[in-house]
Amino acid sequence: MRGLIEGTVMVETTIKSEMPLAHVPLREARLPAGCLVVSIRRHDELLFPRGSMFILPEDVVTFLVNPQGEEQLQRYLTEPLPQEAETLVLD
Repeated sequence: MRGLIEGTVMVETTIKSEMPLAHVPLREARLPAGCLVVSIRRHDELLFPRGSMFILPEDVVTFLVNPQGEEQLQRYLTEPLPQEAETLVLD
């Protein structure tokens, strides 16, 4: 999708639980350089992003990127999460 400003691209994606962006506050998301979160749609509500806001599965996130950053963003969104140590829960 063409961006709002010449030389930019808008990317919209639905967040899945296995994406690195899911369940983290936006300020900790480690997005690629040149990538800006423009909006988040959660259910029927349009949210304007803040650093403390958590991105949740099924959120529809709109990004503004430069053309070179579009490929980096797509790689970031599809990279698998690092394997974390399993946690043993005792009742």
